[in-house]
Amino acid sequence: MKLAIIYILGAAVFAVPCIYDVTSLEPSALAGLLAAASSF
Repeated sequence: MKLAIIYILGAAVFAVPCIYDVTSLEPSALAGLLAAASSF
């Protein structure tokens, strides 16, 4: 159960653009990782 909570929190960090400013236009970390992976 503890591991599932850690995975959910980790996914939430990658999903939101910025934890402190939800209205930020900055892309999420997941979008950045996908863009970096697709450039190879």
